[in-house]
Amino acid sequence: MRAVVASVLMSVTLTSVSAMRLDGVQVRGRVNDVSPADIREALATGSIAHPSEAVVLNSHEMHIYFGTHDEGWSPIVKGEVIEPSGKTHIEWHLSHTAMGLEDRPEIFRIIKSAPEVYVFPVTTPLKPHRDDKHLRLIEGEARRTLVHLLGNEKSWFHGFDNTFWVDKRIPKNVGFVFRHGKDELVLFCTLGWKIEATLNGEHTGGSLEERPSQRMEQWKKQYAQRELAMK
Repeated sequence: MRAVVASVLMSVTLTSVSAMRLDGVQVRGRVNDVSPADIREALATGSIAHPSEAVVLNSHEMHIYFGTHDEGWSPIVKGEVIEPSGKTHIEWHLSHTAMGLEDRPEIFRIIKSAPEVYVFPVTTPLKPHRDDKHLRLIEGEARRTLVHLLGNEKSWFHGFDNTFWVDKRIPKNVGFVFRHGKDELVLFCTLGWKIEATLNGEHTGGSLEERPSQRMEQWKKQYAQRELAMK
């Protein structure tokens, strides 16, 4: 009897987790828990970028990738939304837990306390990828300076950064990995003051203030020449 029950449970598990393509987007996970209309609504939420992949966790939550896989996923949930008139309705929307880097105290704790800090090259800043092959441990003064800069909340811009890159030539850049226990923070320096990030796989990001951004450029020139020179 136990063998039969186990077989049935295994069958349910396998059929409830599946994969499909919808409007050119790879969708996997518990796709049978939601309708195609649900998926389309979720895919249209949370970013001006075109979604690249979606993972259905259950009938009320999905993780959606809007950039490269290394840029992480955004939490999209189905729930009540309050309209300006005071009326409410149910829709798919970006979770309230998805905040900018500058508004997440846990990120600053990880930066300040991480026993392992690495730098790696970012050769395509518009489509950043994490280069584990060229991870380099940062120690000594280089690490202390970096932690002091990025771990200071005042270094970060609190607001919407609408700057854009005029020059079509996008310079190579660098990224960082901060590891503390089970937590892992990955930062991608991309364009100008902007930094894309993931915390344990979830997408976030922010922008440095002007003077901290200038100090970051000085740090790269002094301590990350090897990474900036990589092709």
